Amino acid sequence: MQRVSPVQPCGHHSLFDRSPSRSDARPRRSLQLQRWDPVWCIPAWQWRLSASLLALGSFNKLAACRPNFRAARRATAEKAFDVAERFVSRFNDYFVLWLVLVTLVSVARPETFTWVNQEWFTWLLGLLMFSVGLTTSVDDFRSSIRNWPAVVINAAACFLLMPALAYTLAALISADAPTLAGLVLIGSINGGHTSNLCTLIAKGDVALSVLMTMSTTLLCIVATPLLAKLLLGTVVSVDAVGIILSTVKVVLAPTVLGLAFKQWLPSTSERAAKLTPVLGVFATCIIVGSSVASCRPYILSAGAPLQLAILGLHLLGGPLDAPGWICTIT
Repeated sequence: MQRVSPVQPCGHHSLFDRSPSRSDARPRRSLQLQRWDPVWCIPAWQWRLSASLLALGSFNKLAACRPNFRAARRATAEKAFDVAERFVSRFNDYFVLWLVLVTLVSVARPETFTWVNQEWFTWLLGLLMFSVGLTTSVDDFRSSIRNWPAVVINAAACFLLMPALAYTLAALISADAPTLAGLVLIGSINGGHTSNLCTLIAKGDVALSVLMTMSTTLLCIVATPLLAKLLLGTVVSVDAVGIILSTVKVVLAPTVLGLAFKQWLPSTSERAAKLTPVLGVFATCIIVGSSVASCRPYILSAGAPLQLAILGLHLLGGPLDAPGWICTIT
């Protein structure tokens, strides 16, 4: 038999040999190094310079866009303010409806408003008059003082027509002495502060309305006891000092504060004056709700004749005072 010599290994690797030789590993490593050499060979200062240039370019872009951001933010704020202004204007237009709803709620659920402290009324009325003062100026009061006949007409309607109407309604329902006295006193008091808010909502002469309120408030110190003596034959004591102090705290001081705020910050007060009337609406609703809730037992037990008489006094008193409110609107 022929003897077969073993096969000598050749220089090529077998397909089943998984351990490459050194000669084959070197080219792979060298290729791997060649693949990453262009990146790793960049000096550090070039990396810093590139990062700085990129950051500077981004900063310049942001700086260029900053005016656009401010303009967009300003436009958004203006749009939001316009929406709020339209809402407040529409809400104030239904002021009478809110008062009716508050009255019904305070009668049906008096606990809704019994939490209101009576001492808060001064601050709430002051807030109402502050909102009124923001919409007026010193020149408005100067021009209103020149319109003194309107102030006289309002005072005459307040202390002549209203007491006569109250006495007539009391006679129609054959009211007893206490009811007659109550109706006459209601008709003989000064004008309310809510009239200023109504004039503001109606876009009337607010300064003239404030002068009318102040004049009747101060005049009631003399007029109310005199009317009680003439119509009732009795003397009604009036706290003159208390009325004067209340006029200063509730009417004069908040109005002057609103005028000063408008004088010092005209642009801010001009924008605030478009929104502050809603504060007066809320304050008035709270005052009315609290007053009705506290008097609920007396209102329900008064009876239909007295209730109709009081309702007629308020409904008929407005048309009788038509010359006064026509002067404020025109």
